[in-house]
Formats: sequence, structure tokens, C-alpha cells
Amino acid sequence: MSSDSMTGPDEPLPQDDDDGEVWQLDTDAFQRAAEVAPERVVIKTYEGSFETYEDGLEALLMEEIGDGWSSLTNDYPDLTIRRAFRSVHGANDVYLPELLTYYEILLPPGRGQAMEVGRWAVENLSSLGAIELVYIESPPAPSPDRCSGRNRFYLDGPPRGMAIAPVQEQDTNHWPLVVVLEKVWAGQHPDLVHVQSATAFPPEAEYGDRDHDGRDDFAADNQHAVASLGILGATGGGGGPGCPGMLPPGSDGQLLVASPLVREADGRWVLSIHSQIVALAHQMHAGAILLVELQIEGRLADSCAAGVEPDSGERVWAPLELEPHLRAALAEARAGDVIVIEPAGNGSENGGVDLSELVSWDQCLPMPDTSVAILTAACDTIRANGLHDRLPESNFGAQVVCYSWGNSVVALDAANPAGTWTYGGTSSSAALVAGVAARLQHEAGPWFGRFLSSDEMRKALTFSLAAVPLGDGLDIGVMPNLDDIVTHHLPTL
Repeated sequence: MSSDSMTGPDEPLPQDDDDGEVWQLDTDAFQRAAEVAPERVVIKTYEGSFETYEDGLEALLMEEIGDGWSSLTNDYPDLTIRRAFRSVHGANDVYLPELLTYYEILLPPGRGQAMEVGRWAVENLSSLGAIELVYIESPPAPSPDRCSGRNRFYLDGPPRGMAIAPVQEQDTNHWPLVVVLEKVWAGQHPDLVHVQSATAFPPEAEYGDRDHDGRDDFAADNQHAVASLGILGATGGGGGPGCPGMLPPGSDGQLLVASPLVREADGRWVLSIHSQIVALAHQMHAGAILLVELQIEGRLADSCAAGVEPDSGERVWAPLELEPHLRAALAEARAGDVIVIEPAGNGSENGGVDLSELVSWDQCLPMPDTSVAILTAACDTIRANGLHDRLPESNFGAQVVCYSWGNSVVALDAANPAGTWTYGGTSSSAALVAGVAARLQHEAGPWFGRFLSSDEMRKALTFSLAAVPLGDGLDIGVMPNLDDIVTHHLPTL
């Protein structure tokens, strides 16, 4: 970042947003979620139940489900039980064995039809001897972002920020590959022309109103991608606002953007987060960084009944790890030492939620006690004692590894390339932590002759010289201090 964008060491700590704005959650989003159709039923078989991992599992189950399946396919002829992880075939020992146990049924479009097929699958497949688990995947949630004021205190040294010094333009060696998973990407901002696409993206005409809330989802989701990518890799060149990112300018091929959407043979774009994470992870080198800028819908445990849909007050925007097939995909990436950064999610109508109080949307499966990915929460303003406050909507809990700013993060504006757009929530926090992780790999490469492993990165990001973490008592982990980690932690590895 350019040094003139940083605040001086003697300036007062910020206590509020620049414009005095009071935090307010968009509660309508939780009510609109009742209209969103889930994409699939997820089926997990017991390991060893079938010799190979292939599509068309229903053929092996016909003796047990024949009549009901035939009746169902009379109304929905395209239904099939296929591999959930689309890049994995046969009896493949390259992947974690658990991945070969997951299958899926893509549901028809429309909430009513999707739920009819989903409920049939849960009721009729869950009792079969080869089946360990069946559930309807959580419907897609909005991207985990928020906007408010305009400052860049997060660049400073502690207690405000993460000690992010400017990147030297000539310092272009030993940087890891960084891949950002975003729903759409139009690729038109002048500060991001060097960003390459790792996957196909749906064009605007085929994207549609995916969240069924009447907004222009393509523009909103593209803005989200521009903000995340800009924090990491904005060049700060002509045509933009002159706000360089956390990677060196013009590091071609080191910053990629990928979509969790895949195009089916019938032309339909389907959200397939789990399959895309695994496919990307197997194309990334050890030490590369995968920033997953997505969240899903979960629910509060104390109001849960399996098979009963949550109402708006019970819905929680939750991390991907809440659902087993998504956690399995993240575990596959971690096994290959891909550094996965994941938002903790933006909470409920009443604000952030302790992750231990979450269960999955359909079958009330509890959130595991630990995270596979590096789970990031978000902070808000700074207290008078120099500690951070948790951003009110940020989820929290023992599963969270670290945090960064979720308020007043200045980002690129897709609609006005010369201007800025303020970014927030656990999305901005995850992007900032991913930037710190990339900077650490840049330091570690020459030092060790390799990048940090996933476990080493987790320990590095949570290293702190302070007697207590900056967010002590908030259950949001530690805010990384890049200078302290490089100076005091890396030499001990």
C-alpha cells in the first residue's frame, strides 16, 4: 500500500465510522432466503460400500428404491445420483477416501419442486444400509460483505492494524499463487487487467436473479469480486483510484479468480462449491492460497427440527464448514497444503452467532469444534483501551483462527473505476488475512526454500507478542501482525 494512505502513529484511535454511521443489518435478506431453492441433495455412503466412484448410483440401489425412484423420475426425468466431486473418477487413491463417498442429486429449479424432490430423497435414501447420511444442501446465501465509512486504519501497526508496509514494485519473486473463489467476474476494472480467470464464468445474461430477491445479482456479485481482488492485487495504475493492493503490481499469473458455478450439459449454471474447491486444489502448488469468498445458510441449534425449514429469525449466514461435503472438500485442499482462507459468516438477524450454536440447514448437523480452513471473523472499531470490538454481525467462537477489519475497508468500485467503494463484513476480513498470508509466503520462500505448510501458516497467523490478543474475550482469534510474525516467529520455525 502507498505510504501516504496510512495514518500517522500519533493520530487518535478511531472510535466510529467517518460519517458516524451506526451499524444496521439488512434483516430483509433473512426473510428473502425463504424463496431461494437449494441446488442439490447430498448423499454420503459408507466407505467401501461400492467398488468404484461413478455416476448413476441409482442403478445399484434399484432393488431398494425402484418403485419410488421410477415414480419420481416420471415427473422429473433428468434426475440421477452422480458423483458429487466431478473431477474424481473410479477407485482413485490420489484423493482422501472420504471424497469418494459423496454423491449428489441436482434438484429441479424452483423452490417448491426442489423441496419436493429433496424431501423424497432424505426420507427414502437415509434408511438404506449403504447410506451414511442424506441431506438437502443449504440454499446459497448472499456474499458476506457490508459497506460503511472510509478510512484505512487496518494498514497501520497494532493496535489498529496488521503492520502492512508497502510492496516494492520490483519485489516480484517468491510470491505464491493466490486464487479467489467468487460467484461472478466481469474482468473490466483497469486496476485488475492482470487478473486471470481459472474457470469459466457465467455471462450476465445467463446469471439471473440467483437469490430471488429482485436485485441485479450480477452487478452486486461482480462488485464483491472486484473488492476482494482489489484488496489483494490492485495495480494502483492509471484509470483507477491509485490504491495498490497487498501483492506486487503486475504480478501476472499469480492472482487468479475462479467461480463456484459450473455449466451443466443442459446449459444451466449450478453452484458446486465442493467440487470446484477440490478441482482447484489439485491444480495449485503447496503453499498456494485459496480465498473462498462465500458463505452458506445455517440455523440456530435451539430452534432446530430435522426436515423443518427455518424461519427468518432462525437463519444464520454461516461458514462453509458447517456442511460435511464442504468440510471434506476443504480437508482435501488442506491435505495438499493449500492455504484455505474462509469467512466465518455474517450472522443472524440479531447479529453474530457463536459457531458452537449453529447446526446445518436441513438435518441439524452440528458445527465441528475445530475448523479445517483458516476461519476469519471481523472486527469493528477500537475501544478506548486499544482492543478491538467484534463487528456486530460477525460470527465468533472457538473455531475462529484470526480476524481483521470488517468495517471501513476501502476497495475498488466496479461501477466507477476511478473511485472507491467501502467494503466490510467477514468478506473484507478474509481478503485482508489472505493478503497477509501471501506476504508471509513471500518472506518464507527465500528463507526456507519453500512456502509454509497449511499448519505452519495457521500457527504463524495466530502468533502474537502481546500479553493478550487484540480481540481478547471476543472469541474472534488473533489479528495478524505481519511485522511481528516475520521478525519474531519465522526465525523460530
